[in-house]
Amino acid sequence: MRKKVLALLVAAALMMTGLIGCGGSSDEAKGDTIKIGVSGPTTGNSAESGVNVNTGIKMAIDEVNEAGGITIDGVKKKVEAVYYDTGSNAQTGLSNCEKLITSDKVDFLFCESFNSAVGIATMELAKKYDIAMATLEPVSSAITEKIVNDPESYKHFFKFGWDSSAYGEVCASTILDLIDQGKLEAPHKTIAICGDETDYGRSNLAAVVEKMQAAGYKVVSENYWEFGATDLYSVISDIKSSGTDVIFSCSTTVATGVALIKQLDENGLGTVPHMAIYYPMQPEFKSQIGSAADGLMWAPMLIDIEHNPKAKEFAQKLKDYNGEDVTFDYIDGYSDMMVVLEAMEACGSVDPEILAAALLSEDGFDEYKGLIKFNPDSHTIYYGEGYVAVNVAQIQDGESYVIYPASASISEYQPTE
Repeated sequence: MRKKVLALLVAAALMMTGLIGCGGSSDEAKGDTIKIGVSGPTTGNSAESGVNVNTGIKMAIDEVNEAGGITIDGVKKKVEAVYYDTGSNAQTGLSNCEKLITSDKVDFLFCESFNSAVGIATMELAKKYDIAMATLEPVSSAITEKIVNDPESYKHFFKFGWDSSAYGEVCASTILDLIDQGKLEAPHKTIAICGDETDYGRSNLAAVVEKMQAAGYKVVSENYWEFGATDLYSVISDIKSSGTDVIFSCSTTVATGVALIKQLDENGLGTVPHMAIYYPMQPEFKSQIGSAADGLMWAPMLIDIEHNPKAKEFAQKLKDYNGEDVTFDYIDGYSDMMVVLEAMEACGSVDPEILAAALLSEDGFDEYKGLIKFNPDSHTIYYGEGYVAVNVAQIQDGESYVIYPASASISEYQPTE
């Protein structure tokens, strides 16, 4: 079914570009390799995630090359990736991507692997260059809004991360449902917001605030710290004086998350219901925080080796590949790269018009990350049941268990004491 749909899509794209019978543009994928450009952080506070994403990408490429490569214009070609470090800097990201397109002459570009602000900046190159490109993990809804508002400029641009609105929906819904069930109390209907002073931090928490305010809740404390900060006592003081019912936090830096939880605990706020975004998902958070995080709720719980056979399978594949323990960044890099390579193989082309049509397959792509399918209007992946699951977990006795949605629950919510 997928091949039939892709064939129709590719034929339509060929008609639009006047390439029927040519198998793609005359100068596409020159040489004996397909080049993939990857720009993202491999130094700085986001380095670990960026490096792991790159490893996942390399895993996918190695696997495809071992199987013979990708057929483009009837010729088998090997795949190679060209990586550049952004250091989480938008200007560096722009320079990287310009070089990848003009000097390295890549056939597909991952213009940012991790940071939303860098992704927002680098996606503007889609207006300047005729190349298929995408962001990997950035979730800012601002990226989606740009695509929707200017579909012609971004017709070859894709977003492999869900929107920040997903966190607003999942995190806020979990809290509201627990309150409705009487498992969590919020007598004053107040919330405290704190996070990284980044587009990622602000956009995710703004989505949470929107849903909570719609349910009648009031923000009584709102603070954003410098990216990578660990001295958060002024933030803690403001939260404590607010008398909030619930805390929402967001950080991509584990050191910041560990500092926040420890400093909340030191100031007697360890038992306040707390929903965290991103930082608890990293393995080193568990090893650094100890018992202080018991009771903490967090999203997204994307890897559950104990209960998810696909996650368990990938974890073993990664262990065999480089001996490392699995994180979502590995799975994400691998899955997103596989989608692009499978689309190339299906349409036999790297022409951006043809490849974009293949990526918009109605069937989507079944990967370790989940079913990856793009919304045809926003070019952003669908999330939720049947697609990429964005679950909420809670740390109980040092281990994380899915508590939301109910259909995926492995454990019941446990109030902190």
